[in-house]
Parts: sequence; structure tokens; C-alpha cells
Amino acid sequence: MTATPAAISFPGWFVEIATVAPALTLLIAAAAIVPAWVAIFRNAASNREARWWSEAQWALSASFSVNPDEQKAGLRMLGILATATWLGEHEMEVLNAAYGRPLREIGAAHPRDGKGVLAEEIAPPQDATQPPFTEGQREVHVEAAKLKIVLDGRLKRKTPTWIMDLANS
Repeated sequence: MTATPAAISFPGWFVEIATVAPALTLLIAAAAIVPAWVAIFRNAASNREARWWSEAQWALSASFSVNPDEQKAGLRMLGILATATWLGEHEMEVLNAAYGRPLREIGAAHPRDGKGVLAEEIAPPQDATQPPFTEGQREVHVEAAKLKIVLDGRLKRKTPTWIMDLANS
């Protein structure tokens, strides 16, 4: 006669756990996946911001170059970077530094009543028909005006009419 194996009996709590084990596995996996996704999205945002700052640093350096072509390229790049939807006021204020010099240059070439031009109030030229600038310098001024318009729009500031005219010329 052959022996038959004895039936194995499990305690009741073990059987209950075995029936809910697939659901518990999914719950534990979900609890582990959520923090991982949060970390991935934060890392992507951090990488995007680091890349933006790297490009902004290059563009700011170029915008302060003595070469008008580099200035124009830097200002144009800053105009593009200023459209990033995640930018805060701080980042946009950093970009504000770039357009001031070219636009003050126009005001200094065409002073109002011999007074200096303040950074906060860039004077429009009195005689824009005969600017004493080269074509390259004029292109830099146009790019600076375009950047100012973008930043003023994002910062909800009023752009002077002469700057809008300059940007559209």
C-alpha cells in the first residue's frame, strides 16, 4: 500500500492574507512609484532651470560684448529665454539688465535739455531721423527694444511708445 501525503492545513489568517496579497502588492508598488515620479519630475524641472541659466549666462555675456553682432545675438536669445512660462519675477529682473545700456546709449546720443538719462527713465531720442549709429548698433538697439517689450509684458509694465516704435522699425 502506498502512503498518501497528509493534507496540509493553513491557519485561517494565512488564507485571508493570501487572498488579498495581489491587492497589497499593488498598493505597496503604488506607494513606491509616486515618490519616484515626483523625484523624476523635480529632477527634470531642475535640469530645465539649470540649462536656462546656462543659456541666460551666455546671452547676458554676449549682450555686453563690444561686438554688435554678439550683442544682437545675446539680446535676441534673452528675448527668447524671457518667454519661458516658469520664469519668476527674479529671473526676469536679471534679464532687465541687458536692454538698459543700448537704450540709454540712444538717450545719451539725443539728450533732453542736456540732462543725463536715468536707468529707470530711458529718454526717447529727440531726433531719431539722424541717429549717429552704425547699422550694427541700430540692430542692437532694436533687439534691446524688443527684449524690453517682452519683459514689460511679462512684468505687467507699460512700455514707452518710442521703444515700441523702435522695435517695429
